[in-house]
Amino acid sequence: MKGKFFVVAAVMISSLLQAQDSTNTLLDEVVLTANKYPNKTSLTGKVITIITREQLEKSGGKDLSQLLTEQAGVFISGANSNAGKDKSLYLRGGYVSHTLITIDGIPVYDPSGIGGNFDIRNLAVGNIERIEILKGSQSTLYGSDAIDGVINFITKKSMSTSVAGNARLSYGSNETFRANAGITGKKGMVDYNASYSWHTTKGINEATNNNAFPVTDRDKFEQHSFQLGLGIKPIATIYMQPFFRYGNIKGDIDQGAFTDELDYTYSQKSWQAGLRNEFILGKSKLIVLYSYNKINRIYTDDSTKSRNGYDIFSHGEYKGSEHFLDAYLTAPLSQQVKLTGGVDFRSSKTSQEYTSIPAYVPNPQILSSDSLKQNQVGLYAAMNWNSSSGFNLELGGRVNIHSEYGSHLVFNVNPSYLVNKKVKIFANLSSAYRTPSLYQLFSEYGNRELDPEAGLTGEAGVHYFSRNNKFNARVVAFARKVNDVIFFFYNPITYRSQYINQDKQKDHGF
Repeated sequence: MKGKFFVVAAVMISSLLQAQDSTNTLLDEVVLTANKYPNKTSLTGKVITIITREQLEKSGGKDLSQLLTEQAGVFISGANSNAGKDKSLYLRGGYVSHTLITIDGIPVYDPSGIGGNFDIRNLAVGNIERIEILKGSQSTLYGSDAIDGVINFITKKSMSTSVAGNARLSYGSNETFRANAGITGKKGMVDYNASYSWHTTKGINEATNNNAFPVTDRDKFEQHSFQLGLGIKPIATIYMQPFFRYGNIKGDIDQGAFTDELDYTYSQKSWQAGLRNEFILGKSKLIVLYSYNKINRIYTDDSTKSRNGYDIFSHGEYKGSEHFLDAYLTAPLSQQVKLTGGVDFRSSKTSQEYTSIPAYVPNPQILSSDSLKQNQVGLYAAMNWNSSSGFNLELGGRVNIHSEYGSHLVFNVNPSYLVNKKVKIFANLSSAYRTPSLYQLFSEYGNRELDPEAGLTGEAGVHYFSRNNKFNARVVAFARKVNDVIFFFYNPITYRSQYINQDKQKDHGF
């Protein structure tokens, strides 16, 4: 099967209305996601969009999905629907599992999900400092799932003052409340930041009830989100940053467009904890980071008030956890050449249990974490050459070694040229991959013979910056091909269902 899409995907025109400082221009904007270290936008040819702190503060009552879907090339299904509705993210018309979500540069996944992609509903706007949207294949630096790009949520950090606080409260239609509060500070060799966000709404009724129960309901939603970060600098060359994040969301959902379920609920708890370490080694910097991600989702349909047409009761519980370790070194080889090289390790496991009455599947259906687990190791390197003439070149490669499918190679070539500090011409050719999820490998529909999905993206464009830095415009054209797309296949002869590699997807747009 082939899918072809024409997508208006990456045209961006923006104006800056605030006063500009000559040392803080759009060309000199520092981004973290493009190269895994702070780098000016003028020195990279990658396509990156920034949602700044000021934009987040002016967002009013919008949530993350509404903010993201306003950006060029980003579409989120359900962004303007009920707050608790699933928010499926599509970047440049790609597949929902082909965009990697990172928090402070650390990849996060949901090992218990069918596709393994992280649910952005676990994050609250009030805890976010900045968002960087990096488009195009990025598997060289970020590994699996970055076929379409990377969205990096940068959390709020400590201020230089001894103590500072902030708070915000808003109210809107459908009895919607949003509140967030935070505190940051620095004392001696220790800095700290903590923030809490709360969002609740009575919601709206999204489904038309055509069953025997004419009563309708509003699908409510509630979210609690908390984060804590510390910074410890015992000496000038060492900086340690432990962190903890917790999210709890719960709400009501319906059974499609024509079944207004009155007692179908879900809850989702997640937390991440870890440590980021920075070591200064002369002119080089070694980054060592570790993160543990745990998630628990529960769906319960106690169909006594309304019937979904299949069950009078169903209960599903999905648990997942993941260890992620990344160590990389950034070293200047000369004034114009910088090398980044590292190794990362990812270990995932999940357990799933489903019960229904009457039982249309073996009841209860249990998949334990003893069998649903996988490991993978990645070795990667990238070289950046920034010449004084304005020419820049990035070359990179990665080998990924997976416990089930073996090894896979990816690369990227990214030249750009800055003309008179006004016009940046750039191109990019890069490959990427996505490893099969635990569910696709090991569930009752699993297939251990699955190959990783493999993508190749080419893009080229022009970025213009006005002299007064109040206006910039970027035009990008891209083409992407993904092979071995994983497909849920039903055999009408054997009555067996299984995940297989079948589809190809071709996208192009501008």
